[in-house]
Amino acid sequence: MNPFSYSSIVLLFLFLLATSAFAGELDHYYNRYELKLEENRITKIRDLGLGALNLENSGIMEFQSFITNGLEQATHLTGKGNKPENIELRNYIQSEKFVTLLEKFELELQSSGVTDDVLCRPHQKLYYWKNELGNEVFKLILSQILRLVPYANLLEPVREILNYYFSLKQEQIEYHRNVLRYYLESYNSTQLRMNESDRTGCLASLYDFEVSFWNLPRIISLTKNWYSFAAKERQKQIKKNAKRQKNWHKYFISREGNLGLNHEWLTTKKSRPVIVDWDEPIYLFFKKPSLIYFADKPNYTKIKRLTYRWLELTTRILPIPMVGSVVSFLTKLNYSDQVQNEALLIAHLESTNENELLSIIASQTGNPLITKSFGNK
Repeated sequence: MNPFSYSSIVLLFLFLLATSAFAGELDHYYNRYELKLEENRITKIRDLGLGALNLENSGIMEFQSFITNGLEQATHLTGKGNKPENIELRNYIQSEKFVTLLEKFELELQSSGVTDDVLCRPHQKLYYWKNELGNEVFKLILSQILRLVPYANLLEPVREILNYYFSLKQEQIEYHRNVLRYYLESYNSTQLRMNESDRTGCLASLYDFEVSFWNLPRIISLTKNWYSFAAKERQKQIKKNAKRQKNWHKYFISREGNLGLNHEWLTTKKSRPVIVDWDEPIYLFFKKPSLIYFADKPNYTKIKRLTYRWLELTTRILPIPMVGSVVSFLTKLNYSDQVQNEALLIAHLESTNENELLSIIASQTGNPLITKSFGNK
């Protein structure tokens, strides 16, 4: 056997050894993502769970149930749902015509590129910042779909429902990006079947998607430090979390173990097992860490968030002046950032096959599209 063949076999053996140790943990990663290669490097990563023109896993039926339940709750809370026009709206939402309308809306969003199953483009600096699709395409799609609404008096409430569906869709895509972020930050490039520049470039691309159009200092920093930007951001986050842990651990009597990057099982002084999110505070502008899950009340967070969701939606539809804006503000203030951070926890739970807790955490987002993606393990 010549030396070249021998060394090749050794390298192959070491590669298989390195990847097989984590094979079980990365099954979901390998099955979910499609890595597009050109010239031995990754050009983009597609999420097959968001699959283009895929209605089977879209969550449309779950959204229909969500809207129906929301309007029923609104009837009890406000008494406005019993008006004839609102009864007509509820009947339409429960019909096959509404499902067909949603399906066409979903397909138009996907085929136009307004929603995309490509999560990152590791070597195209500021691709998302430069190519952000404006609202014009979405407005055009919305106006075309609204022509399918059978009754003129339903146009405005259906418009609000479709706008809300789109906002949930955007939240779902961001959630999927954060699931990918967990894998990119928790495993090395060999385990992820990519080069190191692919891995760091993917992380930079995720930051590119999030960066505000007007945040010029961050945009400049991201451009100059494309392949090292994410590592620096992660170190800042670790230091911030360590400081918060130091200040708040005295309020807990025991630590049960870390759950991925930012979450931890703890027991409160009242002997309640809880999951703490060290990265996101309980409210915007507050420093107290979020308690996102209570083992003795597993549905507490879900019910609270669904209440906010239903109020946010139904105050737009009915409408109830001013209340909708206040509820939307409180929703953002109270938990929307926590939900995105929980995507990291979801990825950890699926990699360790903790499926029961995974389903609970996915369902407590209050977003039926996310629940469809991750809540049926």
